[in-house]
Amino acid sequence: DLVDFLKRCAKGLRKGGVMVIKDNTCESEAFVVARDDGSATRSFPYILAIAELAGFRVVYQRFQEDFPDSIFPVPIIALAPKI
Repeated sequence: DLVDFLKRCAKGLRKGGVMVIKDNTCESEAFVVARDDGSATRSFPYILAIAELAGFRVVYQRFQEDFPDSIFPVPIIALAPKI
C-alpha cells in the first residue's frame, strides 16, 4: 500500500529532510490503470491526498515544463513529515 510505504520512508528521513516525488499525473480521473503493463497513473489531487494520509506536507511543488501535450503532466513535489 502506497500510504504505508510513504510512512516507512518518512521514518528514514533525517531531521529537516524531504522526499521528492516526480511522477506522471492524469487530469480527468482519480487514477488510470494501463491494462497492457499494469501501471497506475494518479491525479495530482490524489497524490496530494495520499501524501497527507501518510503524514506529509507539501513544501514545494511545480510542474515539469516544455513537455508535449500528448503526454501526462509531471509534477515535482517536495514533501516533509508533518511535525
